[in-house]
Amino acid sequence: MGSTGARKEALKLLIEKLQSVSGAIDFIQTEDPKDSELWEYLIVECLKFPERVSELLEHVGGAEYVEPIKLIRRIPEGVNIPHLRDRLVKIISDYGVVQSLREGCATILQRDCAALQERLYAANRRGVCVMAPAVCQLCRVPCVSETGRKDADASVVVFGCAHVFHTRCLLGKTEGGDVEEVKRAMSRYVLKQQTEFACAVCYKKEKPPSNASANAVAND
Repeated sequence: MGSTGARKEALKLLIEKLQSVSGAIDFIQTEDPKDSELWEYLIVECLKFPERVSELLEHVGGAEYVEPIKLIRRIPEGVNIPHLRDRLVKIISDYGVVQSLREGCATILQRDCAALQERLYAANRRGVCVMAPAVCQLCRVPCVSETGRKDADASVVVFGCAHVFHTRCLLGKTEGGDVEEVKRAMSRYVLKQQTEFACAVCYKKEKPPSNASANAVAND
C-alpha cells in the first residue's frame, strides 16, 4: 500500500489491525524517514494507548528523525507506561551508541582528509621533467631547443602532465606579440591566478562533446 502513495493508510493498518508499532517504524524508515507527517501520525496514534507508547519508546531510540526527549514530554501525566524504566535505559544506550559511531566516523574522516592533503601537497611539490626538444603544444615552436637552451624572451608554462606551452600562446598572443605586454600578462595571470590555466591538450580530451558533436556522431 505504501508504494501506491497511501502511506497513512498502510501505517494505520500496521498500527490498528496488526498492532505492530515496530513494523510501523520500519515502514516509515523504509518509505521516507524524513516524512514528519508520518512520524507525527505514528506518535499521535501511539499516545492513545500506554502499551503502544511503551513499544514506541523501545524502538524509537535508533530513529534519526525522532527526538525521544520531545516524545517523552508529550506523554500525558499520570499515565502508567509499562516497562518505562527499561525503555528509558534503552533510549539512553541507543543514543550513546549513535554518538559513539558519529564520533568514530568524524575521526576517520579527519584522518582521511589529513592523509589526502599530505598526498596533494607532495604531488604539487613534485618536479616535472621536460625533455628536449620541447615544443609548444599550440604554436608547435620549440620552447626548449635540442641543446637544452630556452628562448630568453619566451616565458614557458609546464603543466603536471608534462605538456609545454608558451605563455603568450596560452594568453592568445601570436609569435610576434609585444614581449613586454606578454610579460605583464604573465605576471598578472600566471603568477597570481595559475589555476585559471589548463592544459589545452588534456582539456580537449576531458571536455565532453557538445550537443552538435553528439548529434553528428549519432547521425553517423
